[in-house]
Amino acid sequence: MRSRRRRGEAAFPRAHDHGRNATTPPALGLLLLPGHTPGHQGLQLRLPHAGVVLLSGDLYHSREARRLRRVPRVNTDRAATLASMDRFETIAARTHARVVIQHDPRDIAALPHFPACLH
Repeated sequence: MRSRRRRGEAAFPRAHDHGRNATTPPALGLLLLPGHTPGHQGLQLRLPHAGVVLLSGDLYHSREARRLRRVPRVNTDRAATLASMDRFETIAARTHARVVIQHDPRDIAALPHFPACLH
């Protein structure tokens, strides 16, 4: 069965903003953040001991880029990226999330290492 996608919608079945679908566990949410690419996504994790964690994907490349709302050079739709930044920041504020910018070495270095991350 083929699923129909709207323009800018992710390739994953029924992935949507801040939502869950049958293919993701309750602690994992796929966030559609188009702009970098039409189907770009981030992740929202709900962890028992850490609370909500948002992974930015390619939305931001550094903490400074986030603070200054810099659109990455490699980008397909500037307006969509800025709208995705607004959506991401709204979710981060509403959930009091820890944001991990995956391209920023400081954020990666601050993550707990295995096996500590399991506790």
